[in-house]
Amino acid sequence: MTCLFFSQFLNAKVLKDDFFFKSENSYSFSEVCKTLTNRESPLIEKVSADTIDCMGLKKNVIEFCDLKESDNVFLARAYIDEEKKSVKCRSGRSVIFKWKCEGKNDRYCKDADIGCFLVKEKLARNLKLNHKALDKKSRTLSCYFDLGKMSID
Repeated sequence: MTCLFFSQFLNAKVLKDDFFFKSENSYSFSEVCKTLTNRESPLIEKVSADTIDCMGLKKNVIEFCDLKESDNVFLARAYIDEEKKSVKCRSGRSVIFKWKCEGKNDRYCKDADIGCFLVKEKLARNLKLNHKALDKKSRTLSCYFDLGKMSID
């Protein structure tokens, strides 16, 4: 699934996406569209791994998860289960992510801070960036996200 988020970069690739899973909540397409558009949407289609079309309005599903699970400090990512016509909000404790950079225009590899921020928005939403590294020689971006000082069990 992670590769779907990054499929626009054909020359780069995900080397590692270790997601330490805690829980997952599922919501129907109709509930997601109703919440994000304040109207009923009889026609709902998947646009991409993280975007649905609610009767002509394209919405990123992480926005829904942010609203629906605003008190969830573990919320990390959202994705669409097209088969079940639902949105999944996944929670986790940590994410280890490595990306192989290729090409000069790879936006994830221009700067470790920016690259890890972009990854965080997609795959580690409420987690804190604990470590980042951009190895210029091997052209690898590494990001480690966890709960940081908020860690609770």
